[in-house]
Amino acid sequence: MEADPIYKVSSNAVFEAFDDEVIVINMVSGSYFALDQVGLGIWTLLEGNHSLHHIVETTKQHYQGDPVTIEESVKVLVGELEQEGLIIRAEEGSSNGASVALLSSSPINGTNRPIFQKPVLSKFTDMQDLLLLDPIHEVDEMGWPHAKAAPSTEM
Repeated sequence: MEADPIYKVSSNAVFEAFDDEVIVINMVSGSYFALDQVGLGIWTLLEGNHSLHHIVETTKQHYQGDPVTIEESVKVLVGELEQEGLIIRAEEGSSNGASVALLSSSPINGTNRPIFQKPVLSKFTDMQDLLLLDPIHEVDEMGWPHAKAAPSTEM
């Protein structure tokens, strides 16, 4: 039986959480990503270095829906985040063990739980050149985001 993996946010990822989404930038690829509200709750748990099992079970507690669908959806999202280099598997035993609230406004028990919607990870590549531009070494006198002209190869 495979051990229950623990995940953490990659050092290559920078992110900002808002009320109903999180934006994550992969500083190596220059791609940036948006996660919807359900994804924000899962991302919050990933920030806490929790095991995949804990993330799945906490998500099940906070949403109404088919437990199998919830589990599969969480696993797919975690797989996508790992494939994009936004999260990595942590060393065994590195879980912080703290219980993190998935969505502070969502009750854990009762019928007032929101209905589960499959989390969506949207990927954007339109700003890769700017995000990967070294603002100290690769800009002209005008500063960032103006890249230096490529050296001429004409003789």
